[in-house]
Amino acid sequence: MCLQVFVAADEPLPTIPFDSAAPAFNASTLWPEAESVRRHFSKPYIYSLGAQTGCACGFGYSPDDLDPEFLDAPDVPEEVKESTRADHAARREAVQQLKGYLTITVDRCGSAEVFNCWVADEAAVSTAC
Repeated sequence: MCLQVFVAADEPLPTIPFDSAAPAFNASTLWPEAESVRRHFSKPYIYSLGAQTGCACGFGYSPDDLDPEFLDAPDVPEEVKESTRADHAARREAVQQLKGYLTITVDRCGSAEVFNCWVADEAAVSTAC
């Protein structure tokens, strides 16, 4: 199951289509199945934000995610180590792009509301911030 991140603002925000040939940060208007997320927002313009994974799962990043013992283990193939490093770098970049998009949104609009949930839990009771 995937995570979703939504942002709402008082004015329209730029959309950034997901490109499967060059996956990266993306921002799209709501699709019909996600319309129930509106109940969590007071602002009218709502967007779904995604990472290189297409969903918000790619925003899962911590500087401590790379295990030095794993990366130094002689029995772990180099291609697995490189893939792990590349995934870590992509997640770090996704978080930076998310931060940049939200910063621009707040600078432009004065404020924004953010809500995250699992896919299909858009109507679940929670609090936006």
